[in-house]
Amino acid sequence: TAGKLLREATDAMLARAAEHRDAPLGRALTTAIAHASENHFDEVLKNAIGKRAWLDWLGRVDLGEAHAVDDPLAAAEPLYRAHFGLSADVTEERLAVRMAQVLNDAELRHAVDALTAGGSSDIKMGEALRAARDADTTAGRIEGLIQALLRKDGEPRGDRGFVTAPVRAVEPTLFPVLARARDALAASMQERRALSVVTATMALARLALDVMQGYGAAKARRAALDFDDLIAHTERLLATAGNSEWVLFKLDGGLTHILVDESQDTSPTQWRIVEALAEGFFAAAGSDAKPRTLFAVGDEKQSIYSFQGAAPHLFAEKGAHFSRLVRQAGQQWHALPLTLSFRTVAPVLDAVDLVFADAERTPGVGAGIVHQARRLGQAGLVELWETEKPEAAMPAAAFQPLTEEGGSSAPERLAARIADTIQGWLERREMLLSENRPIRAGDILILVRKRRPFAGPMVAALKARKIAVAGADRMR
Repeated sequence: TAGKLLREATDAMLARAAEHRDAPLGRALTTAIAHASENHFDEVLKNAIGKRAWLDWLGRVDLGEAHAVDDPLAAAEPLYRAHFGLSADVTEERLAVRMAQVLNDAELRHAVDALTAGGSSDIKMGEALRAARDADTTAGRIEGLIQALLRKDGEPRGDRGFVTAPVRAVEPTLFPVLARARDALAASMQERRALSVVTATMALARLALDVMQGYGAAKARRAALDFDDLIAHTERLLATAGNSEWVLFKLDGGLTHILVDESQDTSPTQWRIVEALAEGFFAAAGSDAKPRTLFAVGDEKQSIYSFQGAAPHLFAEKGAHFSRLVRQAGQQWHALPLTLSFRTVAPVLDAVDLVFADAERTPGVGAGIVHQARRLGQAGLVELWETEKPEAAMPAAAFQPLTEEGGSSAPERLAARIADTIQGWLERREMLLSENRPIRAGDILILVRKRRPFAGPMVAALKARKIAVAGADRMR
């Protein structure tokens, strides 16, 4: 139901924005689409809508009576500008004028004449400056200056080779002029990127905030709360002065134990709820004979709920926090690394540990635990296959369309490889060491991230080879 209401609110927002292109919502849509390709716009908007705490903050920004405005985003934009060091008067138009004038016309003419008489690198820079000098538009002039003075990544070119020694000897004033222009242009480029980020962020925020307001109104009409509402209201209740003490007092009669299961998937908001309850736990420790306990279990490597705000790095951080609370209360704290796995075999666990061993590739996830397999002496293998790429169809000769041959799809070719592998196991009577017998079709499970477009071709490939297959599973 929540998904349906969100989709309706999104469609309503897009309809209003498209109908009133000159209104703030319409201009925001135009800006957002310019920054996100058509294929990714829905994904970007969906991600923004999912940042519930951010949107809630944007709707409540208050800069005081001196800056009172009706539009909350107008109050938030100065904060974003300040973060990037942008003054309030910086606009795209003013930046363009400033960038175009880092070298005036006389300086451009002088630079072109001096550089085109130098070496190959000087000539290349001189030709770019010539293009800037002769450009009919401000944009063309800026593009020529960028080509001459900056690297491809927008950073300023280094002093070495910027103007060769022979040219510097003939024109000693040229290098300082070009270096000043180069640094000024690079600084303006940095401002332009920052302004682009702020502009795009504000546009996306306006769209997402409108969707959430429509979604909130739809929930209010139904007197309904969704999962995120329950979490947010609970946190607010426990964080509000006066309320939290009453709630904790009422809970105190029956709440003696907190269990946080799958805590690697616990969001920061949910952790704050746990903290609010647990701090009352340990503050009351020793005031009566009732034992108060906290138990959290998790594995950062198994975190899969990023779409619900899971923060796996908090598992270790909160463990350290609660450890301090417990010890300050004079209670016992136990940190038990569970290294023994009953689920799988050593080669699979080794492969997982290798993936997470590089902290640069898996930031925020502890790599200290090395797993041990309970299932000793059983076979296992992890293979990485080359990715199957799409194949282009072979075009037919003109006026002979029936001879055109279509290329096989990547899912079909991958399904055929898997089916051939399974057929080889069955025909060779490959041993299943854990059972000490040959592999049977029923021993094999094929897991997919999504059923389409792979599940259909996979089942067809197995049936074509007369391999018994139960078909795609169906879950309600």
